[in-house]
Amino acid sequence: MKYLKILIMVLASIMIFGIQMGLAQFQWSDEIFITQGNTPDMVIDPATGRLHIIAMTTTGVKYVVVDRNGKVLSQEMVPGTEKDSGMYRFGATIAIDSKKMPHIGFRENAFDNYYDIFYTYKSEAGW
Repeated sequence: MKYLKILIMVLASIMIFGIQMGLAQFQWSDEIFITQGNTPDMVIDPATGRLHIIAMTTTGVKYVVVDRNGKVLSQEMVPGTEKDSGMYRFGATIAIDSKKMPHIGFRENAFDNYYDIFYTYKSEAGW
C-alpha cells in the first residue's frame, strides 16, 4: 500500500508538470521494474538520458543505473550505508556531477528521531 501511494504521488506530479509544460501529447511507457526497496530518489543525466536511482533496502542504499529504454545497466550496494534502511520516512538523495559520477547523502539514526547525516561519492577509483 505504501508503494502504491508513492507511485500515485509521483505519477500525479509528473502528469501535472507534463500538462503544464505542453508534454501531454507524449505516451507513457510500460512500468519498468528497477529493484525492491523504499523511499527512492532519482536524477536523469541530460547528456546520456540515463536514469540514476537509489533506493533504501534493509541492507543499505542500492544504486541503479538505467538506460533511456529502461534496461538496467548496473546496480550495486553503496558501501558504508548499511545502517540506513529508510524506514518509510526519509531516504537517501542522489546527484550526478559533470563526470557522470553519483554523489549520495544518507543518514543513520542517532537516537529517537535524530539522525547523523553522511555524504559519499563515487570516483573512477570507486566509492
